[in-house]
Amino acid sequence: MLTKKIKQHYVWKYYLKPWTINDQIICQREGKIFKTALENVAQKRNFYQIHEPSKDEIEYLRLFFKKNTTAFKY
Repeated sequence: MLTKKIKQHYVWKYYLKPWTINDQIICQREGKIFKTALENVAQKRNFYQIHEPSKDEIEYLRLFFKKNTTAFKY
């Protein structure tokens, strides 16, 4: 049975592994420096969840495709 993962890393935790000592990494967040496990850094809840695009995102895509229409012709 598959379980839904809530904590999803946006930086691959095995990429960060060489910077650990005893499976702990030093992190700075909100002006505080502390040691923590890799599971607690570079991750966000539901990072890969699909969401409705914002008006700015839609406008960016419109401009991008308008400017680059020749790049998509076969």
